[in-house]
Amino acid sequence: LLPVESETDETGKSAHPTNKDWPQWGRTSQRNNVAEGRLPLDWDLEKGTNVVWKGKLGTETYSSPTVSGGKVFIGTNNAGGLNPAHPREKDMSCLVCFDEATGKLLWQYASEKLPAGRVHDWPMIGLCSTACVEGDRVWIVTNRCEVVCLDVNGFRDGENDGPFLDEPAKTEIDADVIWKFDIFGLLGVRPLHQSVSSLTQVDGVLLLNTSNGPDESHVKIPAPDAPNFLALDAKTGRVIWKDNSAGESIVVGGSSCSCSGASPSVATLGGVTQAIFTGKEGWVYGYDFADLKLGKTTLLWQFDGNPKTSKYSLGSKCRRNTLMGSPVVADGRVYVATGHNPEHGEGDADLWCIDPTKRGDLSSELVFNKSFENGEKPIPHKPLCACEADKGDFVRPNPNSGAIWHFATADRNGNGKIEFDETFHRSLGSPVIHDGLLFIADASGLLHCLDSKTGAARLDRR
Repeated sequence: LLPVESETDETGKSAHPTNKDWPQWGRTSQRNNVAEGRLPLDWDLEKGTNVVWKGKLGTETYSSPTVSGGKVFIGTNNAGGLNPAHPREKDMSCLVCFDEATGKLLWQYASEKLPAGRVHDWPMIGLCSTACVEGDRVWIVTNRCEVVCLDVNGFRDGENDGPFLDEPAKTEIDADVIWKFDIFGLLGVRPLHQSVSSLTQVDGVLLLNTSNGPDESHVKIPAPDAPNFLALDAKTGRVIWKDNSAGESIVVGGSSCSCSGASPSVATLGGVTQAIFTGKEGWVYGYDFADLKLGKTTLLWQFDGNPKTSKYSLGSKCRRNTLMGSPVVADGRVYVATGHNPEHGEGDADLWCIDPTKRGDLSSELVFNKSFENGEKPIPHKPLCACEADKGDFVRPNPNSGAIWHFATADRNGNGKIEFDETFHRSLGSPVIHDGLLFIADASGLLHCLDSKTGAARLDRR
């Protein structure tokens, strides 16, 4: 479904899609999935009602389509057998490019699976990253934990653009690779099951979460020194900046998909352009984007999305969650929702609205212990349980809190009880903010509608 037009913002050329383009996840680097204009509310594949065309994909598709310059890009697996050179029986991860007007298949990028198998590259999962497009370039994070830059025209323009010139095939249906950057091989990143982050591009800089995570034990971090957050030069793939703020404090949620696969956001807030990343241990980080472009790390603020007394464990009873959805920026505020790998159950979670113009630790609570600085200064963060009462820890409200509002439960019917549909459960997605309302679905099948300014619950539907 395509928007007609949208307002501009202050974050760079890629944040100004015009007409009906939707060039990256969330349309702009603010990640707020809102389309201006009227969209069809129903469609019928058999009758063709509100259906312009249908395009064949594989058997599993986890990425979202992006639209730019008359082309549609979407990730899938190879089971569709779209390129005769790659039989459908061969497990590969693919980016497919269609003509926007007709649905004609233009070209396909096919990525071989990693030899380690499901520990780093889950079978048949396809390409999970949503493509990011600017001009004649498209960027993806592949199943092999690499960033690949492609020519949007493939080889249909009669050119093999470099510096990468070693494509195994160069027919009209094949992709033209411009450059590759191997995060797995060059930076030692080790994703669990899959690399899933979707890129954003602002002012010639690509930003992504690396999906560095635990091993199959869900306990050990194979590469604690590998970066969690990464910035590359969009033209060359050169590393501009990297950071591993999570490090050993990663909450091993069972999958890199439930940790740092969320896509970063960029927005100008309070006069400062910020790059906003979600960490694996449930924290959100805001960095100075101007310094980041110079290779400098200036952390403006950080926020813990979990209650300090919550404990991490596997399963639905775990209250300490990770962050799976992207941070969303709207009306000068940052919105995030906590969640978990759906294989570990539903469980309760938290939805936050944060003031990103403040500085420092903006968490709603701080943890103290009398044995540390006489209980006058917060103790260092402990990722599995920040506040352990049996060890003398206790919580105080943070006087510097950036929490504008928090939603976990709401007794909407006033009966003194918290019902199932009055609870916010673990979410895999990101909120959408429009016309003063916030909408978000949770993994328990509820759609929540809240006042985006106050957090007051408006509606919950199964």
